[in-house]
Amino acid sequence: VAARWVRGAAIIHSEHGIESDGSVQEPWRRICFRRIAYGLADRVVSVSGQLKHLHAQRTGFSSDRITVIHNGVDYRRFCPDPAARASMRDELNLSDEDICVGAVGNLLPVKDHMTLLQALAGLDKQSNRWYVVVVGEGTERSKLEAFVSAHREWKHRVKFLGLSSRVPELLNAMDVYVLPSVFEGISNSLLEAMATGLPVVVTATGGNPEVVVDGDSGLMFQAGDARELASLLTHLAERPDLRQKLGTQALRRVREKFSIDSMVRKYDELYESMKLSSADKASRAMVGA
Repeated sequence: VAARWVRGAAIIHSEHGIESDGSVQEPWRRICFRRIAYGLADRVVSVSGQLKHLHAQRTGFSSDRITVIHNGVDYRRFCPDPAARASMRDELNLSDEDICVGAVGNLLPVKDHMTLLQALAGLDKQSNRWYVVVVGEGTERSKLEAFVSAHREWKHRVKFLGLSSRVPELLNAMDVYVLPSVFEGISNSLLEAMATGLPVVVTATGGNPEVVVDGDSGLMFQAGDARELASLLTHLAERPDLRQKLGTQALRRVREKFSIDSMVRKYDELYESMKLSSADKASRAMVGA
Protein backbone atom coordinates (compact mmCIF):
# COMPACT_ATOMS: atom_id res chain seq x y z
CA VAL A 1 0.00 0.00 0.00
CA ALA A 2 2.81 2.41 0.89
CA ALA A 3 4.52 1.71 -2.44
CA ARG A 4 1.36 2.81 -4.26
CA TRP A 5 1.90 6.31 -2.86
CA VAL A 6 5.22 6.53 -4.73
CA ARG A 7 4.44 7.31 -8.35
CA GLY A 8 6.48 5.22 -10.75
CA ALA A 9 7.60 2.58 -8.21
CA ALA A 10 7.42 -1.10 -9.17
CA ILE A 11 6.06 -3.57 -6.61
CA ILE A 12 7.21 -7.20 -6.51
CA HIS A 13 5.70 -9.74 -4.10
CA SER A 14 7.64 -12.97 -3.47
CA GLU A 15 6.47 -16.34 -2.09
CA HIS A 16 9.07 -18.74 -0.65
CA GLY A 17 7.06 -21.40 1.16
CA ILE A 18 4.31 -22.18 3.65
CA GLU A 19 4.38 -23.15 7.31
CA SER A 20 2.47 -26.41 7.10
CA ASP A 21 1.45 -29.31 4.89
CA GLY A 22 0.16 -28.06 1.55
CA SER A 23 -3.09 -29.96 2.19
CA VAL A 24 -3.82 -27.93 5.34
CA GLN A 25 -6.05 -24.95 4.66
CA GLU A 26 -4.64 -21.61 5.77
CA PRO A 27 -6.75 -19.14 7.83
CA TRP A 28 -9.11 -17.21 5.53
CA ARG A 29 -7.68 -13.89 6.69
CA ARG A 30 -4.21 -14.87 5.51
CA ILE A 31 -5.57 -15.94 2.13
CA CYS A 32 -7.45 -12.64 1.79
CA PHE A 33 -4.38 -10.57 2.65
CA ARG A 34 -2.29 -12.62 0.22
CA ARG A 35 -4.84 -12.05 -2.55
CA ILE A 36 -4.82 -8.30 -1.85
CA ALA A 37 -1.01 -8.27 -1.94
CA TYR A 38 -1.03 -10.06 -5.29
CA GLY A 39 -3.49 -7.53 -6.70
CA LEU A 40 -1.37 -4.58 -5.56
CA ALA A 41 1.86 -6.02 -6.97
CA ASP A 42 3.13 -5.48 -10.50
CA ARG A 43 4.70 -8.93 -10.46
CA VAL A 44 4.35 -11.97 -8.17
CA VAL A 45 7.28 -14.40 -7.87
CA SER A 46 7.38 -17.95 -6.50
CA VAL A 47 10.38 -20.23 -5.89
CA SER A 48 8.69 -23.33 -7.31
CA GLY A 49 6.03 -24.27 -9.83
CA GLN A 50 4.16 -26.30 -7.22
CA LEU A 51 4.00 -23.32 -4.83
CA LYS A 52 2.87 -21.11 -7.70
CA HIS A 53 -0.11 -23.33 -8.49
CA LEU A 54 -0.95 -23.86 -4.80
CA HIS A 55 -1.25 -20.11 -4.10
CA ALA A 56 -3.06 -19.48 -7.39
CA GLN A 57 -5.62 -22.13 -6.47
CA ARG A 58 -6.10 -20.83 -2.93
CA THR A 59 -6.38 -17.16 -3.80
CA GLY A 60 -8.06 -17.32 -7.20
CA PHE A 61 -5.18 -15.28 -8.66
CA SER A 62 -4.19 -16.29 -12.18
CA SER A 63 -1.16 -18.59 -12.22
CA ASP A 64 -0.15 -16.97 -15.52
CA ARG A 65 0.66 -13.82 -13.56
CA ILE A 66 3.08 -15.60 -11.21
CA THR A 67 6.72 -15.96 -12.30
CA VAL A 68 8.82 -18.92 -11.06
CA ILE A 69 12.46 -18.29 -10.15
CA HIS A 70 14.07 -21.26 -8.44
CA ASN A 71 16.48 -20.75 -5.56
CA GLY A 72 20.15 -21.14 -6.39
CA VAL A 73 23.15 -22.49 -4.49
CA ASP A 74 26.66 -21.11 -4.27
CA TYR A 75 28.61 -24.17 -5.43
CA ARG A 76 31.89 -22.40 -4.73
CA ARG A 77 31.04 -22.49 -1.01
CA PHE A 78 29.14 -25.79 -1.02
CA CYS A 79 31.26 -28.36 -2.80
CA PRO A 80 33.01 -31.69 -2.18
CA ASP A 81 35.98 -31.15 0.14
CA PRO A 82 37.93 -34.30 1.15
CA ALA A 83 40.01 -32.41 3.72
CA ALA A 84 36.91 -30.97 5.40
CA ARG A 85 35.31 -34.43 5.37
CA ALA A 86 38.27 -36.07 7.09
CA SER A 87 38.57 -33.32 9.69
CA MET A 88 34.86 -33.18 10.55
CA ARG A 89 34.41 -36.96 10.69
CA ASP A 90 37.36 -37.13 13.05
CA GLU A 91 35.69 -34.47 15.21
CA LEU A 92 32.44 -36.44 15.18
CA ASN A 93 34.29 -39.69 15.96
CA LEU A 94 33.21 -41.35 12.72
CA SER A 95 35.31 -44.03 11.05
CA ASP A 96 35.55 -44.63 7.30
CA GLU A 97 33.18 -47.59 7.66
CA ASP A 98 30.47 -45.65 9.49
CA ILE A 99 27.43 -44.43 7.54
CA CYS A 100 26.55 -40.89 8.54
CA VAL A 101 22.96 -39.86 7.74
CA GLY A 102 22.40 -36.12 8.04
CA ALA A 103 19.63 -33.54 8.01
CA VAL A 104 19.93 -29.75 8.05
CA GLY A 105 16.99 -27.45 8.76
CA ASN A 106 14.72 -25.82 11.30
CA LEU A 107 13.30 -28.29 13.82
CA LEU A 108 9.66 -27.49 13.10
CA PRO A 109 6.61 -29.75 12.57
CA VAL A 110 6.57 -29.11 8.81
CA LYS A 111 10.13 -30.47 8.55
CA ASP A 112 9.02 -33.78 10.13
CA HIS A 113 12.36 -34.94 11.52
CA MET A 114 10.39 -37.48 13.57
CA THR A 115 9.92 -39.63 10.46
CA LEU A 116 13.71 -39.76 10.06
CA LEU A 117 14.11 -40.90 13.66
CA GLN A 118 11.34 -43.48 13.34
CA ALA A 119 13.13 -44.91 10.29
CA LEU A 120 16.16 -45.70 12.44
CA ALA A 121 14.42 -48.75 13.88
CA GLY A 122 14.61 -50.28 10.40
CA LEU A 123 18.31 -49.46 10.14
CA ASP A 124 18.95 -51.06 13.51
CA LYS A 125 17.92 -54.44 12.12
CA GLN A 126 20.53 -54.22 9.36
CA SER A 127 23.61 -52.60 10.83
CA ASN A 128 25.11 -50.96 13.88
CA ARG A 129 27.42 -48.76 11.81
CA TRP A 130 24.95 -45.94 11.16
CA TYR A 131 25.01 -42.51 12.80
CA VAL A 132 22.64 -39.56 12.46
CA VAL A 133 23.56 -35.88 12.62
CA VAL A 134 20.77 -33.30 12.88
CA VAL A 135 21.78 -29.68 12.32
CA GLY A 136 19.29 -26.97 13.26
CA GLU A 137 17.17 -25.55 16.04
CA GLY A 138 13.45 -25.18 16.68
CA THR A 139 10.38 -25.96 18.74
CA GLU A 140 10.47 -29.71 18.00
CA ARG A 141 13.95 -30.31 19.45
CA SER A 142 12.84 -31.40 22.94
CA LYS A 143 10.29 -33.82 21.45
CA LEU A 144 12.89 -35.31 19.11
CA GLU A 145 15.47 -35.64 21.88
CA ALA A 146 12.91 -37.35 24.11
CA PHE A 147 12.20 -39.88 21.35
CA VAL A 148 15.90 -40.68 21.03
CA SER A 149 16.31 -40.92 24.83
CA ALA A 150 13.61 -43.60 24.85
CA HIS A 151 15.94 -45.74 22.71
CA ARG A 152 19.03 -46.10 24.89
CA GLU A 153 20.96 -47.94 22.19
CA TRP A 154 20.82 -44.78 20.05
CA LYS A 155 22.32 -42.50 22.69
CA HIS A 156 25.77 -42.23 21.07
CA ARG A 157 24.56 -42.58 17.49
CA VAL A 158 22.19 -39.61 17.16
CA LYS A 159 23.63 -36.11 17.58
CA PHE A 160 21.64 -32.87 17.75
CA LEU A 161 24.14 -30.13 16.92
CA GLY A 162 21.83 -27.10 17.03
CA LEU A 163 22.63 -24.09 14.88
CA SER A 164 26.03 -24.17 13.22
CA SER A 165 28.22 -21.86 11.15
CA ARG A 166 30.01 -24.92 9.72
CA VAL A 167 27.27 -26.37 7.53
CA PRO A 168 29.59 -26.86 4.49
CA GLU A 169 31.99 -28.91 6.61
CA LEU A 170 29.17 -30.92 8.24
CA LEU A 171 27.64 -31.74 4.87
CA ASN A 172 31.00 -33.06 3.71
CA ALA A 173 31.09 -35.36 6.73
CA MET A 174 27.79 -37.00 5.73
CA ASP A 175 27.27 -40.05 3.53
CA VAL A 176 23.54 -39.52 2.89
CA TYR A 177 21.34 -36.44 3.24
CA VAL A 178 17.65 -36.77 4.20
CA LEU A 179 14.91 -34.17 3.76
CA PRO A 180 11.74 -35.59 5.40
CA SER A 181 9.56 -32.44 5.17
CA VAL A 182 5.81 -32.77 4.68
CA PHE A 183 6.02 -29.70 2.41
CA GLU A 184 8.77 -27.60 0.81
CA GLY A 185 9.03 -24.66 -1.55
CA ILE A 186 12.58 -25.05 -2.79
CA SER A 187 14.86 -26.21 0.03
CA ASN A 188 18.17 -24.36 0.19
CA SER A 189 19.66 -27.07 2.38
CA LEU A 190 18.73 -29.69 -0.22
CA LEU A 191 20.51 -27.70 -2.93
CA GLU A 192 23.53 -27.31 -0.65
CA ALA A 193 23.67 -31.06 0.03
CA MET A 194 23.47 -31.85 -3.69
CA ALA A 195 26.18 -29.28 -4.45
CA THR A 196 28.35 -31.11 -1.91
CA GLY A 197 27.95 -34.27 -3.95
CA LEU A 198 25.73 -36.12 -1.48
CA PRO A 199 23.14 -38.74 -2.40
CA VAL A 200 19.84 -37.27 -1.20
CA VAL A 201 16.65 -38.97 0.00
CA VAL A 202 13.69 -36.57 -0.04
CA THR A 203 9.93 -36.56 0.23
CA ALA A 204 7.95 -36.41 -3.01
CA THR A 205 6.24 -33.17 -2.04
CA GLY A 206 6.27 -29.45 -2.78
CA GLY A 207 9.14 -28.31 -4.97
CA ASN A 208 11.32 -31.37 -4.24
CA PRO A 209 10.38 -33.17 -7.50
CA GLU A 210 11.46 -30.04 -9.41
CA VAL A 211 14.93 -30.39 -7.91
CA VAL A 212 15.49 -34.14 -7.62
CA VAL A 213 15.03 -36.61 -10.46
CA ASP A 214 14.02 -39.79 -8.65
CA GLY A 215 16.49 -42.61 -9.24
CA ASP A 216 18.93 -40.32 -11.05
CA SER A 217 19.98 -37.41 -8.80
CA GLY A 218 18.39 -38.74 -5.63
CA LEU A 219 15.69 -41.00 -4.19
CA MET A 220 12.15 -40.10 -3.14
CA PHE A 221 9.69 -41.44 -0.58
CA GLN A 222 6.19 -40.51 0.52
CA ALA A 223 6.00 -37.96 3.34
CA GLY A 224 5.57 -39.62 6.72
CA ASP A 225 6.50 -43.11 5.48
CA ALA A 226 9.25 -44.15 7.91
CA ARG A 227 9.27 -47.73 6.63
CA GLU A 228 9.96 -46.66 3.05
CA LEU A 229 12.65 -44.27 4.21
CA ALA A 230 14.32 -47.03 6.26
CA SER A 231 14.31 -49.30 3.20
CA LEU A 232 15.96 -46.64 1.03
CA LEU A 233 18.59 -45.83 3.65
CA THR A 234 19.37 -49.53 4.11
CA HIS A 235 19.76 -49.92 0.35
CA LEU A 236 22.14 -46.96 0.18
CA ALA A 237 24.14 -48.21 3.16
CA GLU A 238 24.72 -51.49 1.33
CA ARG A 239 25.55 -49.85 -2.02
CA PRO A 240 28.50 -47.42 -1.91
CA ASP A 241 28.55 -47.47 -5.71
CA LEU A 242 24.95 -46.21 -5.81
CA ARG A 243 25.75 -43.49 -3.28
CA GLN A 244 28.60 -42.36 -5.50
CA LYS A 245 26.44 -42.39 -8.64
CA LEU A 246 23.56 -40.45 -7.08
CA GLY A 247 25.94 -37.93 -5.50
CA THR A 248 27.70 -37.29 -8.80
CA GLN A 249 24.39 -36.80 -10.61
CA ALA A 250 23.12 -34.51 -7.84
CA LEU A 251 26.22 -32.35 -8.13
CA ARG A 252 25.85 -32.12 -11.90
CA ARG A 253 22.16 -31.22 -11.70
CA VAL A 254 22.52 -28.30 -9.28
CA ARG A 255 25.43 -26.86 -11.22
CA GLU A 256 23.46 -27.02 -14.46
CA LYS A 257 20.00 -26.01 -13.19
CA PHE A 258 20.22 -24.39 -9.75
CA SER A 259 23.34 -22.24 -9.57
CA ILE A 260 23.20 -18.98 -7.64
CA ASP A 261 24.53 -17.22 -10.74
CA SER A 262 21.49 -18.36 -12.71
CA MET A 263 19.12 -17.24 -9.94
CA VAL A 264 20.76 -13.80 -9.67
CA ARG A 265 20.63 -13.34 -13.44
CA LYS A 266 16.90 -14.10 -13.52
CA TYR A 267 16.15 -11.68 -10.66
CA ASP A 268 18.30 -9.04 -12.34
CA GLU A 269 16.34 -9.47 -15.57
CA LEU A 270 13.07 -9.21 -13.63
CA TYR A 271 14.14 -6.03 -11.80
CA GLU A 272 15.39 -4.43 -15.02
CA SER A 273 12.13 -5.21 -16.82
CA MET A 274 10.13 -3.74 -13.94
CA LYS A 275 12.33 -0.65 -13.84
CA LEU A 276 11.66 0.00 -17.52
CA SER A 277 7.96 -0.62 -17.03
CA SER A 278 7.83 1.79 -14.08
CA ALA A 279 9.70 4.48 -15.99
CA ASP A 280 7.21 4.14 -18.84
CA LYS A 281 4.24 4.46 -16.47
CA ALA A 282 5.78 7.51 -14.80
CA SER A 283 6.36 9.11 -18.23
CA ARG A 284 2.73 8.56 -19.25
CA ALA A 285 1.52 9.99 -15.94
CA MET A 286 3.57 13.17 -16.49
CA VAL A 287 2.21 13.54 -20.01
CA GLY A 288 -1.32 13.10 -18.73
CA ALA A 289 -0.76 15.76 -16.07
